[in-house]
Amino acid sequence: MNNIEVITGRGNGSAMRFFKQAGAQIIDVPYIQMMYYFYGASWGDRFPEAIPGSPTLPNYDVLEVDGGGRRVASEDDFCFEYTKRVWDGGYNEGYAIFGQVTADKYPEMTDLGLTTKTAQGKPFGYREDSIKALAIDVGIDPQTLEATVARYNELCEKGVDEDFHKNPANMIKITAPYYLVRLPQICTDGYTGAKINENAQVLDEDNQVIKGLYACGSCADSQMTGINYFGCGTSLLTCGVYGRAAAKDAVSHL
Repeated sequence: MNNIEVITGRGNGSAMRFFKQAGAQIIDVPYIQMMYYFYGASWGDRFPEAIPGSPTLPNYDVLEVDGGGRRVASEDDFCFEYTKRVWDGGYNEGYAIFGQVTADKYPEMTDLGLTTKTAQGKPFGYREDSIKALAIDVGIDPQTLEATVARYNELCEKGVDEDFHKNPANMIKITAPYYLVRLPQICTDGYTGAKINENAQVLDEDNQVIKGLYACGSCADSQMTGINYFGCGTSLLTCGVYGRAAAKDAVSHL
């Protein structure tokens, strides 16, 4: 994880330190709650009309590619499909490509891309007269990106996404001038946490209950997740379900 733009979670690791001191069994999950989308730590109160790659305000009118310049999912699939494929490809960011029609439709999104920088000090976006120049801007193979855009434009002209079945209403042909914005890693939390039972009681290394110690939410997600789910909804779910279970068990011992 070397390209995190924003960490939206508020944890400071205190729960993990406490669990380790208490002798809790820790289940390590080697990935985090993270997605790739267009959002910047430096934007202040500015906000785009729609956000490529976002789970809550997505922009389907762009072409999304992985860090190698390849289209790997439909832009109108839920963002975890794209996230999974970019992550599995070993890339620390993806990109959204669009033309002047989309730039005119989303002027704030376009301006944020062209006038701001990422937390790593890189321009958030570029405007060029060729796809090759965009590829060079971000260090990917020009021929790969050119082929990806050409194929996408071919599908736009057909009005049918034969590759990933995107809604034709959002298939907008990409014409010059060309735009690219970065989709960096946006992190919400981690998945590594304490092992718990059905009552949310924390277990030790011998799978025995540590009396009086309960866990739920982000610090106890590790048994409840899968590689196809990268978002913080896991923490919200386990917080509600196992928080209630913990309360019921605790009062039963009064």
